[in-house]
Amino acid sequence: MSCRLSDCRSSEGARPSPCTDTSPQPNGHLPDNSSSPKCYAGDTARSQPALRIVTRQTSRHAGDGDQRSYSMPRSWETFLTERDRKHLVASGFGKGGDDRSGFGDNPAILVVDDYYSVLGLEREDLFESIKKWPMSTGLEGWAAIDKTVELLRAARANGVPIIYVHGMGDDPLKQVGFWSSRVDMGPRPRPASLLTPAEAARGNDIVDEIAPEPGDLVFNKAAASAFHGTPLVFQLNYLNIDTVITCGETTSGCVRASVVDGATFRYRMAVVEECTFDRTEASHYINLFDMHTKYADVVSLAETVAYLDTIGAKKGVGAAALR
Repeated sequence: MSCRLSDCRSSEGARPSPCTDTSPQPNGHLPDNSSSPKCYAGDTARSQPALRIVTRQTSRHAGDGDQRSYSMPRSWETFLTERDRKHLVASGFGKGGDDRSGFGDNPAILVVDDYYSVLGLEREDLFESIKKWPMSTGLEGWAAIDKTVELLRAARANGVPIIYVHGMGDDPLKQVGFWSSRVDMGPRPRPASLLTPAEAARGNDIVDEIAPEPGDLVFNKAAASAFHGTPLVFQLNYLNIDTVITCGETTSGCVRASVVDGATFRYRMAVVEECTFDRTEASHYINLFDMHTKYADVVSLAETVAYLDTIGAKKGVGAAALR
């Protein structure tokens, strides 16, 4: 059992009382990125009232120009301390948490590193999967892949370009060394006895569920960022792209690096929350929070699909164009 932070408050608005059950969720994972934050008995940092972010919606594509203010808790709030909450309100970043830059007029989808070595060849619990694939994200990663299927389906239906980036693979002619000394110190190679050569060879393959289709672009990268050392900027400029909608893994690693670089190049960056994933929950949620306050709009799959439908309607393609 877990409880909503708002349910923990007394009728007098006093500090929340602790929950009575400290049982962890399955896999220790929050059940849904869009669900209300959870609180845990004895957890002072997580027992604070949810920070209610006042949103003023000004995006052209998120309300046809109307301005609305409403209260919206976000998935990362459960990881914020009382000091963090006070700082957000005092500094103005609390408002910035949902004052969005908005989508632009010509988007592309950027799919970052959705390959088998971070998921495993089978859908297994995290701690089972990492026995063979030390970099695996387990079932949480696969859940994000299923949502990415929906995102890419909407993009293709509405004529929005899709660009994939992933690592260099095991080809000795393509090796440029580890992109970070910390990576070289990371998980050791899996025991050879647990994987056949054919299975190991698939590690750098993009998973079948979201495999590139004819017309999609695929770039190899040798660093965390999709922009570093690849022709991505040239391709985006050639296509007159102004909005890069990002998904993939890890939220704290290659997704974040790509988002920061994209913002540096002055693209409108968006991150689809349900379509990103990480190996550790804290890294996932805190990096979503951090990107949202500084570099990108962290958006839901539903609002992204709705936006893509408006793009398709303008082009005369997709479901919206047929209404």
